[in-house]
Amino acid sequence: MVNVELIGGLGNNMFQYAIGKIIADTKGYNLNISDIHLLSEYFPNISNITNKKSVLTNQLNVGYGSTSGYIQNCNVNDILERCGLINFKGFFQKHYFYTKFVDILRSEFEYNSTNFLTPASGDLVVHVRLGDYVTLNHFLQPLIYLNIIQSIEYERCVIITDEIDSPYLKEFEKLDNCIVQHSNNIMQDFYTLTSAKTLILSQSTFSWWASLLGHQQQVFVPLHENGYPWKLTPGIDDIDLIPTHPKYIKIKI
Repeated sequence: MVNVELIGGLGNNMFQYAIGKIIADTKGYNLNISDIHLLSEYFPNISNITNKKSVLTNQLNVGYGSTSGYIQNCNVNDILERCGLINFKGFFQKHYFYTKFVDILRSEFEYNSTNFLTPASGDLVVHVRLGDYVTLNHFLQPLIYLNIIQSIEYERCVIITDEIDSPYLKEFEKLDNCIVQHSNNIMQDFYTLTSAKTLILSQSTFSWWASLLGHQQQVFVPLHENGYPWKLTPGIDDIDLIPTHPKYIKIKI
């Protein structure tokens, strides 16, 4: 059996569900997601697996407080070879855990977008993560976005943000034909990011999932000088989210 504890926000929860689903499907195990409503309210295809195999002995804890992985990392091959109860608690933000399962994940993370507005083909969509990222000093300064935006041809620049009244957004008033999307709907925002032809990521798992599940032509990724986006601490426990794919364009900042 695979148990997964959901912690953090929606993007984090998507990682946690995805790794649990992949491991459970591969091993033919039941899957139990804590607080699954946190995901199923957005993605109705999300569900626990109850008709497969449950092995409750030989327990393995993966993530926080374990010896078999770190909060961003785990040895998937070792887990797949192990027979027993597997408990996940962490974030597991490594692109290579998920990219080869993208078609399955697109099906799992389907949602009703019938009444959502679709960005125009000439729109440049930019995700600006603010909120708690400002107090934690994890957010990207407006000048970083502006430098990237000004290097791209677009008809309209659409800003997607979690804090539409932030003073940081005033910097974008310098741009021609730039709007901040006032949707008040998290899934409309996700759909806009996913449906964009051209997307600029923030350091946010929310926009990363939109880039993985979407069919963008170009995704611009601001990188720190050390070459890593979403960098936490050097070493094995780091986030590694940008696959080697032609649509991902890495921009040093």
